[in-house]
Amino acid sequence: MPVGILKARRGHNSTLPTCNSQLWIFRDRLPPMAETEHRHCGLGKTTQLNNCLTLNRILAEQLVPGGPHLSLYDSKAQDWVQLMSWPHMTMYLFYGFSGVADVLVHTSLKLPVGLDRLLLALALFAEGFLFHFHDYKDAALTEHLYHLMSIAVFGAALCASLEVFQRDHTLLELFRASLFILQGSWFWQIGFVLYPPWGGPGWKQEEHGNKNFLTMCFFWHYAIGLLVMADPWTVKSSQRPKEPEFVHRQLSGSHGQHD
Repeated sequence: MPVGILKARRGHNSTLPTCNSQLWIFRDRLPPMAETEHRHCGLGKTTQLNNCLTLNRILAEQLVPGGPHLSLYDSKAQDWVQLMSWPHMTMYLFYGFSGVADVLVHTSLKLPVGLDRLLLALALFAEGFLFHFHDYKDAALTEHLYHLMSIAVFGAALCASLEVFQRDHTLLELFRASLFILQGSWFWQIGFVLYPPWGGPGWKQEEHGNKNFLTMCFFWHYAIGLLVMADPWTVKSSQRPKEPEFVHRQLSGSHGQHD
């Protein structure tokens, strides 16, 4: 992976484990429906792996050489200690809560229905607000890029909030999955804009044409994501088992007798 992409994604990879688990749900929501036991087993294993990755990132943000080491404020210097690491850890923390709920809802514990979606919505809202209110200083283009990202994040948060009350709603799950795909692809776009993989400086921050193009490009990303989702939906729909021909004959005969 290009170094620029890694720089752009540093601190925001908390979304990636959740993206994986949500895309797993999205895959199993496509027709025909997978067996319940198989779906829950696969989802549980994926979520446990994602939880381990999230915990690893929380520790890495704090304990790496030069990190804050759980120190938030230096009273002697009267200044914050590696403050940028703390918003990142906050994202990981809330996604960790969401991952734990994803595991617990598939156990024998009697948890409130929709708890996993509620904690997912809270994690997304936390991520969105941290993006939106982050201090980008004079980097106007960078701020615009992450504000566009906030659209996908808040949209997914709204979907997850609705799913608390509308459980197993196929359209909501598909819409949320499309926004997760958009979020992931837009991180790559941010990396290419701010840290070109071929080297050199990033795009000009004050160029209005760059902002106009990237706003349009954001919706191109979403269109591509919708096409990605439409392909497996079409394939699986075409593989639905058809009703035997004698069933149609019986139905036709019954209608004829009633007439």
